[in-house]
Amino acid sequence: GVGAVPDPARILALPEALRADFQTRVLDGERSEAQRLARLVDYLFAPEGLGMQYQADATYIVADAYATRRANCLSFTLLTVALAREAGLDAHGQEIAETLAWRRIDQTIYRSNHVNAGVTVRRKRLTVDVAWDEIIATEPPRAIDDARLFAHYYNNRAVDLMQAGDIDAALAHAEASLVQDAGFATSWSNRGVLQRKRGDEAR
Repeated sequence: GVGAVPDPARILALPEALRADFQTRVLDGERSEAQRLARLVDYLFAPEGLGMQYQADATYIVADAYATRRANCLSFTLLTVALAREAGLDAHGQEIAETLAWRRIDQTIYRSNHVNAGVTVRRKRLTVDVAWDEIIATEPPRAIDDARLFAHYYNNRAVDLMQAGDIDAALAHAEASLVQDAGFATSWSNRGVLQRKRGDEAR
């Protein structure tokens, strides 16, 4: 269902159709790491490739981003990391903890963290960021491991589900986020907000 918590192993998993298309369009032939990365980025956006479109609330695992051709910054990061690894590149998530981005919906104020993808080519770490022209950051991105990246995914889903009014499903995702990274302060904060919305004041 829409509110189901996906297993962490599914988050970065490439559907076979995507893997085969990526092999044909990007990887076939001898190419340097830099060429593979450049072709990967083209593949993400070109109409003859995936033709991905940005959508703020499209917090999807890789398979769903592929199916819908929609992704927000988190899902773009997941897709980029998964495809870069398929291309034999050293790729990881990166987070920018402090961004000048706030929004208000109904009576709730949301402060935005931001993630993007880091890819190391010839010992240089390069950044692939769908929102490079929109994010004002106060510090450079910090490399994170997959557990922290998955914590961001579950936390984003918790917020989406809270906005949709499904508090129980949102709480399940907030808990899943903390299983991945018990030190992720954002999920602790959101978990508290969700418990309050559910009327659970004691915990």
